[in-house]
Amino acid sequence: MKATETQPDHGTPLIDLRRVTKVYGAGSAVMQALRGVDLRIQAWTEYRWLD
Repeated sequence: MKATETQPDHGTPLIDLRRVTKVYGAGSAVMQALRGVDLRIQAWTEYRWLD
């Protein structure tokens, strides 16, 4: 068997979330769980076995 390396385009993230907000409740019972959270997950190098 032989391992081959595949590399996704590292310029484009797999996940890119910006200014995410989450609010629970309403009126005077509002609780802001997330306020403007950014999350970026880049691609990684992956190895696969070929027969």
